[in-house]
Amino acid sequence: MKNEVKIEFIDTSTEAMKMMKQLSRKALKQSGKTIIEKLKPTLAQHVKTGAFQKSIYGKVEVNKASGYRPVLLIGYRNRKEMEKKYGIKYYINPYWMEQGTKPHRITSEKGLYDESGNYFGHSIEHPGQQINNFLSNMVQENISEIRKAQEEFLKQLDSIEVFKGQPINEEGEDEV
Repeated sequence: MKNEVKIEFIDTSTEAMKMMKQLSRKALKQSGKTIIEKLKPTLAQHVKTGAFQKSIYGKVEVNKASGYRPVLLIGYRNRKEMEKKYGIKYYINPYWMEQGTKPHRITSEKGLYDESGNYFGHSIEHPGQQINNFLSNMVQENISEIRKAQEEFLKQLDSIEVFKGQPINEEGEDEV
């Protein structure tokens, strides 16, 4: 093959492998930041309380389930996570915008009000939400920028010196 990349491992020590994982983790974190920055204009269209924007996040995980390889997750927090992190119980879930919803009835024993305090009654018919795919489209449309962000970090592999017994943190999760 013409464009074949040849990788030669001159050091396969535990420390070198951990350092590679750590750099991969940092590279993925930078990629996540790139996507979150790209999403800001889209999220700004839906800002009333700020909860919608807070519900979108990215994180890099390294755990047993991933085979101790860094994995980038970009998505949205569920209701429990939103309440735990921000104390927010009710918000527009990005999943509903991404995947859409069918027409449905919304009911409340206390009554339903808008932001201005206008009373709507105890139930309303919601027309549903069209599929938007803003999150998955943003990732797909920016693959080259995601790769570029990773390459910037992975270039550091050429200049890093690793020594035996060097403490390297490679597990856990980092929020983007």
